[in-house]
Amino acid sequence: MNNTTWGRQSNIYFTVTVGQPFTVNFDLDHDRELRDASDSPNEAYAVKNFRRDPDAYNLYYVGMRIKEHQGARAAAFAEFNNQTLEGNGWFGTDGLSNQTVAHELGHMLGRNGHSPTGEDFWRDLMYESIVSTVNQCRVRNPDWVLNHP
Repeated sequence: MNNTTWGRQSNIYFTVTVGQPFTVNFDLDHDRELRDASDSPNEAYAVKNFRRDPDAYNLYYVGMRIKEHQGARAAAFAEFNNQTLEGNGWFGTDGLSNQTVAHELGHMLGRNGHSPTGEDFWRDLMYESIVSTVNQCRVRNPDWVLNHP
């Protein structure tokens, strides 16, 4: 991400610290999928509240798929708190790519929502879904400006 997406295009660099793996019983409805926090925060927050650093962007790999929500299955999801500036992201087994991590970090940096739909925006990092035929790492001006007020 530092060399291809946020660092190279926006001069935003991340220091990555890998924490110790931990196990927490978060599958509260026993369906072997993590529920999106916007659908029901209980499962995601069970992970977040078990171990988090409020002064960092916390990324959690949960080892299972994310439950379908609003007719679609996400590879990952993130949240950003405007008051505390805390960002958290959860990644299921379908979301382990640099592109997905960079996209969710975009949300944790304060980007609410996604790029508009349509072929002109397929290359955007903040496009709402993966377009497998293109490299989606472009940081557009509105996302750059958001992080350089």
